[in-house]
Formats: sequence, structure tokens, C-alpha cells
Amino acid sequence: MAMLFLDTHGFGKLDDEGASLFIENVLQPMSACCAQLEGRPSIINTWGDGLFLAFNNIVDAAEAALILQNEFRKINLEKAGLPHTLSVRIGCHFGPVQQYIDPFLKRPNIFGKHVTIAARIEQVTLPGSIYVSEPFASILTTSSDHNCKCEYIGRIKIRTSEGIMPLFSLRYATPQSRSQNSFPVPAKEQ
Repeated sequence: MAMLFLDTHGFGKLDDEGASLFIENVLQPMSACCAQLEGRPSIINTWGDGLFLAFNNIVDAAEAALILQNEFRKINLEKAGLPHTLSVRIGCHFGPVQQYIDPFLKRPNIFGKHVTIAARIEQVTLPGSIYVSEPFASILTTSSDHNCKCEYIGRIKIRTSEGIMPLFSLRYATPQSRSQNSFPVPAKEQ
């Protein structure tokens, strides 16, 4: 499956009032955006500011990542009473997973090493960016009917048994608007 982990950089610094403003002004529009995705996720899970989506189709996952990134950028954080420094970071991976009925949630969920890899990619993603693994980038590049591109950014250390992984930034192939491609992604070796 194609997996997407999203979190909001800076969320942990919000107080209780800020968390309430975040739910109303960020999570609500992000949820509405997710509900309108053409390619629906097979699995949706959340906790706090975190969002986990899993897709059977890699193009749907890539497009969801870009759409959610753009939706967040449209939110006027200062008008909502939130710090302007909040930003999303999204990590994506593609790999085999095991699907079971979650014993706590009593609904389908996925488990396995590749879910962990997706989560660890999100942790090293620069705020405002989308990073994807080499398997994700390779399969997306060979897929058709999308406006996405992956650019190599380097071998980055992640906290899994893989250690250092080649990662790519995910962007629109042709700019949709200036705001969607405005975050530079520095290449670096760690």
C-alpha cells in the first residue's frame, strides 16, 4: 500500500486554547478536504495533530499529499489565533503491509515494518515539505495520469533498521500556483 503520515510542526507548543483553535480552524478544514479526495484512502487514522492515510493506488496517495499540503497553506493561521510558524510535514512510503481488524478500534488497520518506515520518513521531513521513499518515487514515476514529480534530495538518516535511505521531495510537475512549490528542499547527506 501507499502510506502517508502527516503532522503539524509546532503543534506540541500549543496550549489548551491553541489546541481547541487548531481543531476548529485546521483539523476541520483538513478533514473536509480529505472527505472530498477523488481517490479515497482505504485506511484513515488520527491522533492529535497526526494523520495517517493508506491507499491502494499510489497516484491517489501522492495527489492526497499535495492536496492536503495545499489545503493547510490556504489556512490563515494568524486570523485563526494560531502561530504563523505552524506547518505540515508529510512522509510517504510504498511497501507490503499486513491488514487486520484492529483489536481496539474494531475496524481494519494495517501493520508492519513498512508502516514504521513511512512514519519515520515524516519525522525527518522539513516543515512545509513532502518527502517520499525510493520505492514510492519509483512506482509513482512509472505511473501515468498524474501531475506529480519526485526530486532526489539525498540519503537521509531515519530511525529504523534501514538507517540511511534515499529520499525524494514530492511536488507538482507543473506548478498549480506559486504557493504549492515555494518551499526549497536542500540536498544533504547525513
